[in-house]
Amino acid sequence: MKSSSELRKLLAQKTWDKEVAIWVGSLASLQDLISGSGQTIDVKQIDLLDLISEHSIPDSDEELGRTLKGQLRSELQKQRSSSTDRRILLVQSTALLSRYDVGLKEFFDWFVGDHAMVILLLDGIPSSTKPLPLEIEIRPKGLIEKLNHPDLAKNAFIAS
Repeated sequence: MKSSSELRKLLAQKTWDKEVAIWVGSLASLQDLISGSGQTIDVKQIDLLDLISEHSIPDSDEELGRTLKGQLRSELQKQRSSSTDRRILLVQSTALLSRYDVGLKEFFDWFVGDHAMVILLLDGIPSSTKPLPLEIEIRPKGLIEKLNHPDLAKNAFIAS
């Protein structure tokens, strides 16, 4: 993982080259870093949990994944801008992307570009866990490992 100073350097670049990044740390620390970057950046945020109506939760995981993907696509189309203004979309409840096999395609198709970046927020990842029975496997960094690939989120940054 890269340091927060590396994210600051990325924010200072003239263009971002279709960036989807991961931030491991609090929302407040990320907002402080962005506002302190000295760059004029329009920041929006969405919580993936807000895209699922609690009154009509689908019965199956596959159906829930399709619903989440459709709602995400719709939200990203609303947030999209064709201007050259620099924009960042902060995404909370990122684990839902992996849990319901939504992936990152919608972000690449409908939001990111030369002047628009998505940052997936991963807050509260423990550095260690208490000993558990052998049949329970806990991988605190499993979500980072799954999303942090060159064809997905090519950069992962940690608050320091």
